[in-house]
Amino acid sequence: MLQLARHLKQDSDAVSEDLEHLIDQCKDLLDTLEEGPSGSMQEENKHDDSTPAGFLSQITDIIEQNMGNEDFGIQELCEAAGLSRTHLHRKIKSSTGLSVSLYIRQLRLERAKYLLETTDLSVSQITYTVGFNNPEYFSRKFSQAFGLPPSAFAAQAKE
Repeated sequence: MLQLARHLKQDSDAVSEDLEHLIDQCKDLLDTLEEGPSGSMQEENKHDDSTPAGFLSQITDIIEQNMGNEDFGIQELCEAAGLSRTHLHRKIKSSTGLSVSLYIRQLRLERAKYLLETTDLSVSQITYTVGFNNPEYFSRKFSQAFGLPPSAFAAQAKE
């Protein structure tokens, strides 16, 4: 009985390894098809992403164009970039070390920081301008990113 259990465990481990290998192959195939010059599964990519910097620049432009849209997120970015969610995540992660949602948030916070430094807009106005819909959440994330609450940062920037 013990031998049968060991044998079943070995078979289970082998099947798991085979499945992982097949999943990796499928992911590689999907990436190849997405990047392929013709016969691609996706619509023609509108951006020149031949270099990591070029790709990131195009993605950043799309995010900045939609900065004030609080509903703009990963799905909308995928659609605008003409990339699958998985492919977009892999490319942004390899370029920035951040997930797509964290990259979008980082750009929004950087824009908020810039606006706090250069305008007389209130923190509340800036919150909505950069696409946050909850001032408390914005303030918490801003503080985590820059070490000061947005109101204190604005006051310090104006001095």
